Amino acid sequence: MAKIAMKSGAAALIVVNFDTKHPDDIYRLQVPGEESSDGVDIPVVMISYNSANILTTATVTPEMEQEDIINHGMPERVRLYAGGDRPFFEDVAPKRPTLYLIHNLLTPEECNMLIAKAQKKMQTSSSDSILEMTHNTNKMHKVQTATLWQGFWQLHANKAIEERIEQVTGFPAVHYTDFVVNKYEKGSYWQSHYDVFPNAIAMATITIFLNVGDEPSVVYPNAKEPIKIHPKQGLAIVHHNTKEQRQDLDMDTLHATLNNNGINTMYIAQKYILMEPISYARRIFVPIFTMIGLGGFMVQVHDVLVEKFGAEQGSSYFNKLCIALPVLILLLIGQVFVNQLQGSNSSKDNKQSTDKAKKKGANKKKD
Repeated sequence: MAKIAMKSGAAALIVVNFDTKHPDDIYRLQVPGEESSDGVDIPVVMISYNSANILTTATVTPEMEQEDIINHGMPERVRLYAGGDRPFFEDVAPKRPTLYLIHNLLTPEECNMLIAKAQKKMQTSSSDSILEMTHNTNKMHKVQTATLWQGFWQLHANKAIEERIEQVTGFPAVHYTDFVVNKYEKGSYWQSHYDVFPNAIAMATITIFLNVGDEPSVVYPNAKEPIKIHPKQGLAIVHHNTKEQRQDLDMDTLHATLNNNGINTMYIAQKYILMEPISYARRIFVPIFTMIGLGGFMVQVHDVLVEKFGAEQGSSYFNKLCIALPVLILLLIGQVFVNQLQGSNSSKDNKQSTDKAKKKGANKKKD
C-alpha cells in the first residue's frame, strides 16, 4: 500500500485503525507476508479511529449542509512531525496486558527535578500505606521510596507535567495520585506483583525512568509474549491494570523490577490512575500538613482509621478529618487572638483605673 501511495505521488500514508471496540488504540505496522519495505521513503503512520473522526471533521461546522462539505471534511494539509524531543507512542501489547511506551514523556530537567525532591524524603518502607500509595513492600528488596505530596499546590513545572500526561494519555488529572519515586541501588529489586490497593485497583499505572542506566529493567512475565523493557531517561511505561470493563484485575499485568546489577543508582517514578477522582480534601490539605512537618503524623492517623473502620469507611473519615482539622486550628488561632486582644484591653483599662486613682489621691492631698 505504501508503494502504491508513493507511485501516486503521496507525501505520506496514514492508516486508520477501524477497530470501533477499541477506538483509541493503535498498533505497530508490519509488512505483510514476504513483501519488503525497501524503497519506501515516505512516512507511514497509524492513527486511531477517534483520531480519524477528528481529522475527517476538521473543517465541518454544525450548520453546514452535506453538499457544503469539501474534501470529506478534511483539511487541505496535514502536517506530520518527527518525534524529536516531543512525546511519542510505541505500541507494545494491545491486550493481555494493554501496554504501551511513551518516549520523552519527561524532559531530563524534569526527571532531575523529581529526583532532587525525592532524595530528601527517601526511606525504606516496611509496610503498605494507602495514603502514600506504597504497596507490596514485602516484595521490595533494598528499595527506598518517597511520596512527593503536591496535590492542589503544584508549582508551574509540576503542573506542566500533569497537563502533558493528561494530554498524552487521555486520563483526567483528577484521577492521578502524586508521584511515588523508588530508589534502586545496586542489588535492589521489586519482585513480581500487581498494582492492587486495599480499597481499589489502580485503573492504570504510569512508570517513568528518571535517570540514565542499563539496569534495572521492568518485566511482564504473564504477557502473551513475555515483555522486558530497558530503562531510558524520560521513558514512560503505561499499562492498564483492569480489563475492558475496568472492574476486574487483568492477571496478565503481573510485573517486576529486576535486580539492579548496574553501576548507577536508578530512580523510577510511579503515578497511579485510580477509578475514582482523588478527593479535594486530600488534594488540598494533605500536602499542607506535609509542608508543616505533619505528613508522617497524618499517615499514621489514616492507617489507624483504616485499620479500625476498614479501607473505604476509614478513608472517608480521614477525608472529613482533613477538612475539620484546619477549621479547628483556625478557630484555636482565632480564640488565641481574641484572648490576647481582650487581655490587652483589660490591661489598658486597669492602667487607666490606676492612673485615675493616683490622680484622685493627689487631688485630695492638695485639698
